[in-house]
Amino acid sequence: MREVGQIDSKLCKKITVFHYNHRYLIKFESSDYEQIYKVREGTNVNGMDDIQRLVNDDFVLTVMGRFKQMNTDFIRTLTGLEDDDEDEFDMIL
Repeated sequence: MREVGQIDSKLCKKITVFHYNHRYLIKFESSDYEQIYKVREGTNVNGMDDIQRLVNDDFVLTVMGRFKQMNTDFIRTLTGLEDDDEDEFDMIL
């Protein structure tokens, strides 16, 4: 796998594009999470110029919304685990 380039965005911390096995991988990174989209080479994408057109502000906003949902889901899961742990042990006075 080789890095093809990066896409600058004011909305997302880091967007990196890789090429591997006739596919482009577009990796979005936030502080704690990652999302990767795979696009087969030749399906309206034949290089970095096509990918930059694909990764427009509307798409990046959608990705950022998904990051928020991922964080909400993860916090909800952690909170649920904490509640379950408290119930497992007897209270000692």
